[in-house]
Amino acid sequence: MRLSAMKATDLRRAVRSLYEKPFCEALLLEVADIVCSAMDANYFSVFITSRDEYDQPVFVSINPDDFIPLYLSVAKEDFLTRAVVHSGRGCVLKRMPDFDCPENHGFISVVQSARPISDVAYLPIKTGRTLRGYCASARAGLGSPIFSDDDLDVFEFIVPFINDAFARSLLPPPSYEDMAYVDCLGDVLCAGPRMGDALNELFGPVSPRLGSEASHRKKCFREALGLFLRGPLRPGVDRAVLSVRSRHYVLGLSTYKPGGFFVAQEGIPCAAVRLIRIVDPSASTRGRDGRAENFAFTPREGEVIRGIFEGKSNKTIAYDLRIDESTVKRYTHNIYEKTGFSSRVELVLGLPPPDSRLQL
Repeated sequence: MRLSAMKATDLRRAVRSLYEKPFCEALLLEVADIVCSAMDANYFSVFITSRDEYDQPVFVSINPDDFIPLYLSVAKEDFLTRAVVHSGRGCVLKRMPDFDCPENHGFISVVQSARPISDVAYLPIKTGRTLRGYCASARAGLGSPIFSDDDLDVFEFIVPFINDAFARSLLPPPSYEDMAYVDCLGDVLCAGPRMGDALNELFGPVSPRLGSEASHRKKCFREALGLFLRGPLRPGVDRAVLSVRSRHYVLGLSTYKPGGFFVAQEGIPCAAVRLIRIVDPSASTRGRDGRAENFAFTPREGEVIRGIFEGKSNKTIAYDLRIDESTVKRYTHNIYEKTGFSSRVELVLGLPPPDSRLQL
């Protein structure tokens, strides 16, 4: 990925914003402008399927105003979306061998009438392995150059950070009980009750000498904190997973004050630590899928839905579930009957994902 110093600085600013600012339309528009500048692109969109906070999908775009309602009217015919849904991977228009086949001409003519482009790239937005939507970037003008490998490297660099920011937005607001504040050395300055209990189990009481295992966990935490504060930033760098007696504590890190500045001084708070969840394999239970209570999906149908959202083929779903491919097709038919959808694209765009109550 070859960038000028100015574009590289702008990309770092976009990444920092995705860690520090609420996930909202204003943030996505800010990132969109930076990404378009770095890619020499003109248009950028983020489409996210419905989630618990919204009845309708989220669609943020810097496309022309008249393009958005036109696109939404034919969104179900978008063959690039279909490619993302079926593969779980990204796609680039001019690198698709069959993009100009007759069955795609209708969709292409409609969208090109409002926004002529030379090329467009789609990358999936995922939480874990579950497809939640996509980011798209396009270059204006039928005669403009198509995207190069360097252009796509920029796109593939920033979208995982958008994935991360979206996943964090699914978490409920933090409570005092689950928060702690630490200094630059990772020493706890204050903590809520639940977080205090977790830290005490992880690191041991404050006064006695730490045992070797507790000392190792403390060292791992300090390393994770140092990486988050000083970079380089990467997707997932704001999380630390520490284990004790087969239980896994998932901790979220954030700067004490927005802006990326912190005081590297012992005893001065520089970061907030949140207890996101505790994973206890011995107490795990099988959850329900999405809106299963509304559609009365069977457990097997729920597993097929999960496979569809992960971009798996019927053959792969059948292999994973140890059933025949024809049985997967029968379950899929039943799912369509219950939901009223008629294709995988409609299902993914219209049904809340299996992990809509996701916790990082």
